[in-house]
Amino acid sequence: MKENVPTEIQDLVFASGDLDKLTELVLSNGSIDLRALCLECLINITQSYSGSGKMNSTTQKKIQKIEKVLLTIISGDYPVAMKTIAVSGINISESLLWAYVKKQQCKIKLATIDRLSDIKILERIIKTDKSNIIRESAICKCKELKFVRESVLRKHDESKNTNKTVTCKHEELRIVKESETFKQKESKKVTYKERFAPDLFPIPEGKRLVFIDTETTGLTANDRVCQVSALVYDGQDLIPYSDYCNPHCKINPFAYRVHHIPQKLVDAAPDLCDTQTYKIIMQHNTAGNIFVFHNAPFDLRMLSYNGFNLKAPVIDTLSIARKHKCFPSNSLSTIVDYLDLNENGMKSHDALGDATMTFYLFNWLGCKFPDYMKCLIKGCFDK
Repeated sequence: MKENVPTEIQDLVFASGDLDKLTELVLSNGSIDLRALCLECLINITQSYSGSGKMNSTTQKKIQKIEKVLLTIISGDYPVAMKTIAVSGINISESLLWAYVKKQQCKIKLATIDRLSDIKILERIIKTDKSNIIRESAICKCKELKFVRESVLRKHDESKNTNKTVTCKHEELRIVKESETFKQKESKKVTYKERFAPDLFPIPEGKRLVFIDTETTGLTANDRVCQVSALVYDGQDLIPYSDYCNPHCKINPFAYRVHHIPQKLVDAAPDLCDTQTYKIIMQHNTAGNIFVFHNAPFDLRMLSYNGFNLKAPVIDTLSIARKHKCFPSNSLSTIVDYLDLNENGMKSHDALGDATMTFYLFNWLGCKFPDYMKCLIKGCFDK
């Protein structure tokens, strides 16, 4: 954010030791960039007081005043960016800090977990928090702290046995290096972008996973499908199919604002049942294959208006995401942004783009919940 504040103002802010003026700017309705910069300045002042070792009554009052401002930011109606900065700089007990943030947004809770060092609090978060993302972050942080603690104890025992003395400075550097090594090992774990169904879900020979999405003229019973896409997956190859189709009705203006499919394009397109994509879907519509949707009831309802009769078992990634409480919102576009899935610049609210995103999400869920997903897929194939 500093980049958006002119240099001369930055210099003025950092040169200022006027706590009242800085507090007034932080709590004002001015530029978010300037307010964040002033907040960082307040935190720097607190850290400089704490690090100096000279703590008289006047200094303590100033620190208490700054801590009060930080708590106001964390607990009040302020931008997420400011809350995250306040969490990183506040100096209160970790249990009290978590009490303030446990009902806050996911990003703020993640920032808080990153600075926690009390394993008991982290274990309580793992047991009680409803968000799977938060629990996994707490688990990772807990593992890191335990790894560092065990390393210190092990080295301490070794130094005792071998009568070696290690200075505190060298010990701290070594602990930091081992912590970084642990983080690197964690980051090198295979991700959902690198692991796909061949490893996650063994697909029997001759069986297929078919990822389907539609775009429609609207949401009512009088609306129809105007684009249909399918990705056919056999465990090795992913084959895409996509077609526009003639709905024989007008596209609702609200629907057009979402998918931007022009009326002229679909008016010149073939009927849904005559498209190659629909024929591929019908070809795989058997009990031996699995259809995968994100919000299956909607797509199946819209397809049924054209006479589609479902025979294949269905997996709905929306239902799975809701069940495991993985995301702040379960809409496909939100999940794609949250997981940074759209690395190829695919268009959201496009049937082919959304079917592809559903495929990526399906694999992400497989990496996060391998046992659950394997049982789910095996159950569908065994039907």
